[in-house]
Amino acid sequence: MPSLFDPPPPGIYDYTEIITFDFADPSVPSSLSDEATDVGKVWALTLRTYLEIEQTGIIWWALVHGAPHKAKLFIDWKTADGRQKYEARPESEHLRSAWAAVTSSPFQAALYHFPHDSVARQAGLCSTNNTVSVLFTFNFNNRPGSIEDAGNWDATFVEFVRAIMKSPGGVVATSSSYGWELNHNSYCAAFRYLNIETMQSFLEEPETRRLLEGLQVLAQGGVEIEYLETRVFSHGWQGSVDNTTPENPGTAAFITDAQRMFQGIHSSVVRGE
Repeated sequence: MPSLFDPPPPGIYDYTEIITFDFADPSVPSSLSDEATDVGKVWALTLRTYLEIEQTGIIWWALVHGAPHKAKLFIDWKTADGRQKYEARPESEHLRSAWAAVTSSPFQAALYHFPHDSVARQAGLCSTNNTVSVLFTFNFNNRPGSIEDAGNWDATFVEFVRAIMKSPGGVVATSSSYGWELNHNSYCAAFRYLNIETMQSFLEEPETRRLLEGLQVLAQGGVEIEYLETRVFSHGWQGSVDNTTPENPGTAAFITDAQRMFQGIHSSVVRGE
């Protein structure tokens, strides 16, 4: 199966690992930001561990709208060797044990070759400013075996992407992220979209349904559509699972100076100067 993307530069990006957590208790995902809870402690440990690995890049975590029992973690790996070495380290086993203590079902991981352009990956997995990230996962019972099947998939999918990006709700992004699972058992695509309702209406349009049904004919295992609220870590660990960007020293200094100036003015007014 030919790739839609050129090979990434060595050591910059190899693939993205998507880990899905499916909790028996639907109240658990809403507690992930609360480090006072057991699961919140494990979640913070998980993010900090991955973010401090030299061979990881951008990391996202997401809650799934309409599926309160689910959470997802997206990890960019710079090299396959880096991930393999991490999997063999004690920290990896420690995390597995920590998760086993707070959940009844093991997490599921899949590896995807997304575009090596980080802008495209961030665009697809972005849900800022009240937008939503829409994740399509097409599952294959059998990987496309012929050049003709592969060509049909590529042609239909490119048409599907073009329709999404040109639709009214797709104007909030200029690119998207998509690619094959390493073992070709599935194909994953992420789009930033205006909101859930607009995407759902778009999927009901006749032309969209034709394209989606054409993809499902080839992906006989069906398609899963998830609406994500994402947080992106592109600057490493910042002290908590919700603090994704470092504080700007210049901004902090400006605020401090402004507060000091205001306090001086206030004191002068009080003294009647």
